[in-house]
Amino acid sequence: MIAALTGRVFSIQADRAVIDVAGVGYEVFLATDSVARLPEVGEEILLHIHTNVREDAITLYGFLEPEAKELFLILKTVSGIGPKLALAMLSGLHVADLCRAITEGDIKTLTTLQGVGRKTAERVCVDLKEKVGHLVQGE
Repeated sequence: MIAALTGRVFSIQADRAVIDVAGVGYEVFLATDSVARLPEVGEEILLHIHTNVREDAITLYGFLEPEAKELFLILKTVSGIGPKLALAMLSGLHVADLCRAITEGDIKTLTTLQGVGRKTAERVCVDLKEKVGHLVQGE
């Protein structure tokens, strides 16, 4: 399992980057705010990685902070939320704001996120209310 990558930014696209690690380019999907905060092409970076293995693909999801990776993994435990939706949720709100919305049961804020309807927002609040509070307090 790939848990972290340290290398040089090779290329950047809207939702992903290629990180060159010792001559091997790893395609890593990122939240949109993380893409915006990447260093320039050619500069060094450390990304926290979640390796998602499926029958037909191995996909890497990258995070600039360990808290974002932890929240991503917590979000994926909710029925109906896969890695793409979890990443979309992290693209819509910063970690602390997303955790606050979950702990406060702020359905209105959660439903503004791409791909999150009322039922999914309610399920996230019920399932994760007790699991994400430490990420808000860690600011």
